Amino acid sequence: MNSADADGPRIYRPGVRMAASYFLDALDRMVRFSGQDLGPCLVFMGTVWANVSWAAEGDDDAPLPAEVDRRPVSIYRLADNLSMPYETVRRHVARLDAAGFVRRDPLGVVAPDAVFTTAQAADVMTGSWDATVRLRRGLEALGVALPTPAATVPPQALPWVGRLSAAFVLDGVDFITQAIESDPVSCLIYLAVNRENLASLLADAERVQPYIGADAIVPDELRQPTSVYRIARVLGLPYETARRHVVKLVETGWLERLPDGGLITPGRSLAHPAMQEAAMQAWPLVRRFLGRTATLGLGGAGDV
Repeated sequence: MNSADADGPRIYRPGVRMAASYFLDALDRMVRFSGQDLGPCLVFMGTVWANVSWAAEGDDDAPLPAEVDRRPVSIYRLADNLSMPYETVRRHVARLDAAGFVRRDPLGVVAPDAVFTTAQAADVMTGSWDATVRLRRGLEALGVALPTPAATVPPQALPWVGRLSAAFVLDGVDFITQAIESDPVSCLIYLAVNRENLASLLADAERVQPYIGADAIVPDELRQPTSVYRIARVLGLPYETARRHVVKLVETGWLERLPDGGLITPGRSLAHPAMQEAAMQAWPLVRRFLGRTATLGLGGAGDV
């Protein structure tokens, strides 16, 4: 029995919704940090994780090293890992290289040490830690039993939580990207529309009560429509880029444009077998991520 079956849809579906919000917030921090849009940010996160992932191999409860040699990753491997076209990744790498966020050499692409030693980078890592604590607390409130955090926080905990967060976001986005048979940017637009649709409902404690922990999909009439302009601003995308992706998502039925022009994620798309399967597959990722960060002391008594 997998963890989604064990927890049941009353837990894993709202849990995956929390995780989707976590993905969007993580990308927002990266957009603000780098000054780049979503595409280059995804490539940067993919580079950061690919450079150090070798050191995280093995048992999930194995200690993570304090010092890590960053190993170059090829553009071809990045494109494969991110489910993005090679030429698109190559262009994004060139932009990141020009801005100093990655370095290219004959062996591949590396995020250099200098990127991680600034005050802004420290803020991003702290933001990842705090967001992960909030995710953990939210799931605990749903009744999810998670591993007990380590009693002490090792010196390498903060950067490793940031790295593990990048891997978690990329893996989760990949599941949904495969479900909608599109690309990571379209996936994030889909998630952003869904979050915007539900924002007012989730902020109303009385109205949202029937849907907390429930496996029912929120009816379309309760979804607050959003706009391409709003989604472009939320995700830090050029308007035209967002518009092109939205058109494709509407054409394929994953988004719906209402008569007044507003956008929603219709219930039928959330109930699609591919999306249901993606949610079930993503749930073990959530548990594994929070289990791995618990070995670093995240979520202990010192985290409010």
